[in-house]
Amino acid sequence: MNNLLQPSMYYCDFVAVQKVKATETFWVIETKGRAFEDTDEKANHMLRWCKEVSECTGQEWRFLQVSQSFFDEFSRSGTPMFFDLLEWQKRQRSFQVP
Repeated sequence: MNNLLQPSMYYCDFVAVQKVKATETFWVIETKGRAFEDTDEKANHMLRWCKEVSECTGQEWRFLQVSQSFFDEFSRSGTPMFFDLLEWQKRQRSFQVP
């Protein structure tokens, strides 16, 4: 539902699979250029969705929201791996992975 209580479809920017040894984590990744009235609501919905899907499937699903300016800066850094994005963003202290 959108902020007008109408059904709406959501298409995330990216889905990534992080493999560490025998463990896989599925990431729903959203870049945000501008914050709208329902931006936090969408993020909270995605966090809840990931939790519920994880519980139902036994697979770990997580949500990551990255500002567009941060994503652009990272892209120019020459570090193309998703894991590096997580680590780089942690070092910048611009977000916390839930």
